[in-house]
Amino acid sequence: MFLTSVRLLIISAMLLLTSCMTFPHPTPEELSKADYGGYPDNYGKIVSDYASNMLKEPSSATYTYVKGPTKTWIFQHTYYQYGWGVCYLISVRNSLEGYMVHKLYFALINNGSVIGYELDTITGDPYSPGYAHSLCDRLK
Repeated sequence: MFLTSVRLLIISAMLLLTSCMTFPHPTPEELSKADYGGYPDNYGKIVSDYASNMLKEPSSATYTYVKGPTKTWIFQHTYYQYGWGVCYLISVRNSLEGYMVHKLYFALINNGSVIGYELDTITGDPYSPGYAHSLCDRLK
């Protein structure tokens, strides 16, 4: 029992510390030299084509675009990726219960392709905090 409590305390402390970490930001010089690709006029098709590969029932999906496309960047472990950020909600019919599930997504598009995406996995509240939500906050 004592060992379990100590482990739980250590894990909680690690989670608290990592949640307070900030990710690095590109310098103004890096931003000025970045290749964002061309403006994605057909961003709706790019996003829906990409997302349909991940959905169990893509034919039931409806997309609501919340923000973007806006020039932005994401930090991927050790490097930056640049492109056009798009935030959107996907509503899909749950195959078991028949109700709609809403999730907030962020996609980074460069030269007509999604090169990065994030998902807020908490269902029921499309504006629940998460990484996709924080990326969407940066967009216009």
